[in-house]
Order: sequence, then C-alpha cells, then structure tokens
Amino acid sequence: MLLIYGTCITPPNWHVIEMHPAPFSRIYQVFGGEAWYRDDCTQFPLKSCHLYIFPTSKPYEICHNPQKPLNCMYLHVDFYPLVLHKVSEIDLSNNCYIQKLFELFQMDIKNNHVQSLSALCELFRIYLSQNHLLQEPASDIKTATDYIANHLSQNISLSQLSKLAGYHPEYFIRLFKKELGITPHQYLMNMRLKESQKLLSSNMKISAIAKSIGYADAKSFGKAFKNKFGVSPKQYHGGI
Repeated sequence: MLLIYGTCITPPNWHVIEMHPAPFSRIYQVFGGEAWYRDDCTQFPLKSCHLYIFPTSKPYEICHNPQKPLNCMYLHVDFYPLVLHKVSEIDLSNNCYIQKLFELFQMDIKNNHVQSLSALCELFRIYLSQNHLLQEPASDIKTATDYIANHLSQNISLSQLSKLAGYHPEYFIRLFKKELGITPHQYLMNMRLKESQKLLSSNMKISAIAKSIGYADAKSFGKAFKNKFGVSPKQYHGGI
C-alpha cells in the first residue's frame, strides 16, 4: 500500500534516522546531490540514476551534504506482510523494465493520479517478490503479525501473541526479533503509528484516530507520534 509520495530537494537539516526498523519501505529514485546510507552491515553513497529500496527489518540512517542536497523522487510503501531484510540498489540504466516503470511513477506523481500510483506499486511489489527481494516472515510469526494488524484498537498482550504462535513468551520475543528486527511491542507501536499516517490524510478527528489505533486519548497518541516523527499529528504532512 502506498502511504506517501513526492519529489523534492532535501532541506539543509534533512536526516533520516530509523532507530528501530520502519513499518514501511522508503524508495528513492535519485536524480542528483550527495547522500549516504548506513546500517550495521554496510554504508555507501546514493548514486544518481539509481533506485534504492530501504529495509523494513533493520535500523538505518541516511544523511546528505547540505551544500549538495539530495534530489529525488520518494515513495513510502507498506509491503505488509512481506519484509525487506537489506537495502537494494538498482541501476536504472541497466534495467529497462524498472526504468520505464518509474517513468510512469514520475508522471503519475506529477499529476497526482493516486489510483494509478497504487497500481504501479503493486507491479513493483510483484517484481521485488519475483526477484526474492521481498520475503514472507515465518508462518508462526506471520500469525502474530496478522493478529496485530487486525486488532490495532485493542489491548494486545505478549502472552496472547506468543500463545497464537505456539511458543513460550521469552522464546517468542527472540524469534520475533530475529525475523523482523524488533520486539513484538515495538512492532505493535510501529503498526499503530503507520496506520495513523494513513488516517491523518482523511478527515478523521485526532481523538477518533487515537481511539481507532488503541491509544487511551489524543494526548498519549500525540506524544507517541511526535517521538516517532518529530512533529505533532496536526503538523504532519509526510516527508521523505
């Protein structure tokens, strides 16, 4: 599912720090500028005329040179229940299919054709799956993530999730973190805030959004949202 999209030249203070794995994948088509990616295994510069698909199961950081800011098209795509375990780089000059696909992305972003963009995201998801870049979590972990996705407004306990998966809670936490890079609780919080991003683009009141994703009130939701995204729900307009 497509969450947000656009094209931009990043502002001087731009810096992405995902201290915990993000519940979506950032996708950048780089047009120019100087920027770098870093995680616990690798670091490299982002190259012009290349496409980058950033992981959903590990923390990472992206920074740029304010004197030569990153110029790119960006997409935030929710590939749930599939996960991306490492960053992927595609040289568009050597991949005609993806080059043409992202030319269509550019046209639809320019014209704000949301339905077409969603269809293109589905084509891209199929491509990533066929090339083994996206993977399903283990079936027992997927049982737990499916339960979380379908019960965001409810109180969800570790004992519930571990019982669904068929494991002792302590072992379940270790297995979950190995598979998705974060604990079940962190995953739940990420999923709730990801859902709130989608709901904020509608006309729902913030208090209603908070209730629909399991927060006791708008204040506690607003605090969690600002800790994650750096702005309040009212100030949020998306970003790369």
